[in-house]
Amino acid sequence: MADHATLEWRYRVFGILAEVSAVVLIVGLGIELVCVIVDEKDKFWSVLANIFVFGGVGGEVLFAHISSTAADALLTGQRKQIAEANERVAEIQRVTGSRHLSAEEADQLVAALDNKASEYDVVVEFQTSDPEAYSYAREIMLVLADAGVEKIRFRDSLNKLSIERLC
Repeated sequence: MADHATLEWRYRVFGILAEVSAVVLIVGLGIELVCVIVDEKDKFWSVLANIFVFGGVGGEVLFAHISSTAADALLTGQRKQIAEANERVAEIQRVTGSRHLSAEEADQLVAALDNKASEYDVVVEFQTSDPEAYSYAREIMLVLADAGVEKIRFRDSLNKLSIERLC
């Protein structure tokens, strides 16, 4: 398969040649029409008109086919690029997507507290400018509170937001 630039060139150039061929066809038909109107007996003009018609139709079909084939190849290449880009986006989202505590992770955290949750004094801190970090820290705080931790301080890294929860 040809490279992208070659396909674009084929699409443009052969599209233009198909249009030129259509003009040649129209000229040939025009000559033929003039010959019929003036009842020209000279075969030269009639043969010339048929050559124009033949060349116009043949060129239009050939060049339109080449242009269409190039357009199809371009479209196929673009679809492939879109699919690859979508795969990269999915991978980036997987790697950088929001963190969440799964039910299993929450259960492991509760089990690790070993029935002494009420004895812990916990600080849950998150990066100030990161909404995802806030959301994740909040999930952790809620699991700890549900587990029975009575003293939880929830704050951002600059201490602009600080919530103390005393159960």
